[in-house]
Amino acid sequence: RPSEAPVTMRLCLLLVALWGASCALAAPAPNPNHRVFTSEAEYVAALRATPESMQEHLSVHIKSTAVWQSVGSPDGANAPEQVHLSATTKNSEMVVSWITPNKSASVVQFGRRSGSNEDTASGSSDTYRYLFYKSGHIHFATMTGLEANTRYYYRVGDPAGTMSAEFSFVALPDVGPNVPFTFSVVGDLGQTNFSQQTIDHMAKETDCGMILHVGDLSYADTDQERWDNWGRLIEPLAVTKPWMVGAGNHEIEGVLDWKFIAYDHRFKMPGEQSGGNGNLWFSFEVASSHVIVLNSYSSLAKSDDQYKWLQGDLKRVDRTKTPWLFVIYHAPIYNSNHAHHEEKEEQEMKANFEPLFHDARVNAVFSGHVHSYERNSAVFQNQTVPNGRAPVYVNIGDGGNREGLEAEWYDKPEWSAFREAAYGHGKLHLANSTHANWQWHRDLDSECKVSDEVWLVNY
Repeated sequence: RPSEAPVTMRLCLLLVALWGASCALAAPAPNPNHRVFTSEAEYVAALRATPESMQEHLSVHIKSTAVWQSVGSPDGANAPEQVHLSATTKNSEMVVSWITPNKSASVVQFGRRSGSNEDTASGSSDTYRYLFYKSGHIHFATMTGLEANTRYYYRVGDPAGTMSAEFSFVALPDVGPNVPFTFSVVGDLGQTNFSQQTIDHMAKETDCGMILHVGDLSYADTDQERWDNWGRLIEPLAVTKPWMVGAGNHEIEGVLDWKFIAYDHRFKMPGEQSGGNGNLWFSFEVASSHVIVLNSYSSLAKSDDQYKWLQGDLKRVDRTKTPWLFVIYHAPIYNSNHAHHEEKEEQEMKANFEPLFHDARVNAVFSGHVHSYERNSAVFQNQTVPNGRAPVYVNIGDGGNREGLEAEWYDKPEWSAFREAAYGHGKLHLANSTHANWQWHRDLDSECKVSDEVWLVNY
């Protein structure tokens, strides 16, 4: 554990932080087209004043100055905050996490009636250190025995001390071939006003039962207090439905075994239950789908654990039970944007993993990293596949982060079906075993608009 780290390793972390600071000081001069906005209204006005032919060259960046407060913390000492849900491999379970300043009991009280304490589950807590930062106590507890599609009310904290406000969620449905379900899909969220707008739009989609986040979560970038700020930002939505995460490059904050130190401590994904590796690669089933989460920044060689685990997990998928198969990872292998084009991780994953996706009949692959939206046609080895008999690749790294949009594109390849540099999120609706609807909701206006839509036909 980081608290037990030898002095030499702590010095290594300090050197990494100093190296990062020196890189920032040596950064090139800013793009003259890069504008910094302090509000959505200012950004929209500038965009509308820019000729359409030049809009793709307008790089936008909104200041990240807000500090969000936890909505669930009552007055009182050691109040729980940063509450969020996550799923396990069982639809009858739900994990809840929260943070307190000091050590206390890890208890969740839950039931089917508001104000009731029909059931109680106890968990555990832990802390971590990063240089001079020490986290609060990060608690995890698992609610079990949940009935499918049933609303539950819950509170977390220490019954002998301070409990949170009451929240509620709807338990996941049973797994089955024709069970409908809807996901929200987001990437590269960060914590700007644009991030808040994306979250607000997702919150309005009450039919969505789970959030899939394809990496680059908080953009804390070693500033651990910004992880706390981000936890408060997402809390109003994350207390209502499971928030499933994958690691991106902005989750890399340490060295050696501590590469994803904050990410590993602050979330609990079903890696152990699915035979994967903690929060790094794992899988789970929900409704009519099997979802696989991979890590672009762990070893991608065919001889290493992640590849071997993926081979085994794909073989275990029962398409008669879960006819839909989706894969999530951060760095896209199909990308016609200038940004992050054909990076090392992307090339290695394309060479080693793409044949597995194709042979397993993966329906869609969701990535981020590039701060724009792009949906590709069914494609394999750079060739568009007729009749959709190959994965559809979607890049959705446009959640609202502080680095701004990336709007410079290469000439449009045949496999690129739709692309646009704007903030937004996706919505994936599984209608039945044969048809699913994908939408991209652009955040440019006060109400999110469907700017891209396609029906996926299972094959």
